[in-house]
Order: sequence, then structure tokens, then C-alpha cells
Amino acid sequence: MGLLEATVAALPSWTHVLAGFPVVRWPTFAEYIRSCVNILATECHLHELICQLQLMGQVSAQNLFSF
Repeated sequence: MGLLEATVAALPSWTHVLAGFPVVRWPTFAEYIRSCVNILATECHLHELICQLQLMGQVSAQNLFSF
């Protein structure tokens, strides 16, 4: 299972796990992906992932590149 598929599978549990969901800051998103989906995910992987999730309509990312 790839990073995208694993993340989509994990999305339903986020409402119970992530404080502040559905609004999640970038560092929290990155930490969660690395701890629960793929520890080896780089910043580049995460940016590509968020773009793919946005294209699929799974998330809405705003100010993605302003940390």
C-alpha cells in the first residue's frame, strides 16, 4: 500500500486522534503521517501527498507553503 492509499485509509480516524481536527497545522499533519503512516516520509513526499489529497477532494489545504 502506498503513502496516498495508507493516508486515505487513516483519514476517518483523524477525527478521534488529532486535536483540532478538521483544522490541522502543517507540523501536526507531518508528525501524524510520519508516526502513523510512514516514518520515512520526507517534506517533499508530504507536499506531494497533500496535493494529491486536495485533488481527490479529501482535504483542503490553505497556505501550504507558509510554515
